[in-house]
Amino acid sequence: MKPSLFLFGLMVFSAGCHIPAPDERAVKQMLTTFFAAVERDDEDMARACLIDLDAFHELNPDVAARVDAESFTATLMAELIQNYRDMARFFEGRKLKVKSIKLGDNWYQYKGHQAFKDTEVIVSADGEEVPVIIRGIVRVEGKWRIVDLSGNDML
Repeated sequence: MKPSLFLFGLMVFSAGCHIPAPDERAVKQMLTTFFAAVERDDEDMARACLIDLDAFHELNPDVAARVDAESFTATLMAELIQNYRDMARFFEGRKLKVKSIKLGDNWYQYKGHQAFKDTEVIVSADGEEVPVIIRGIVRVEGKWRIVDLSGNDML
């Protein structure tokens, strides 16, 4: 008698196998792309993984809720890009490899946008493992964006 598909699935999951959900795969791909861009010093590609002006306005559509929307957006973008540059400097001249990604807590950002907070990425930099915490990743218009890189020793 052949085991059923249900029993096979139960055996796989009981053995500790993890099948990532589509969102999880998309976040991991975006983070892998981000760190590869850092390694290649490709700021354009790294910036594409960060929140952009349109994404910010999508997250904050109520202009009345902001004192000075353009100034706030410019400040937010400047901070994200500076954090990216600081990270690039931290890894300068080192071969990077993403070893593992552990998604943080799934939650819903302002206006109901899906997000993950406190995602841990273990990066190997010339063989030395470096933990990086991505404080906030938000899904905007079907794309995952890094919105907060703060809180790391390197930043």
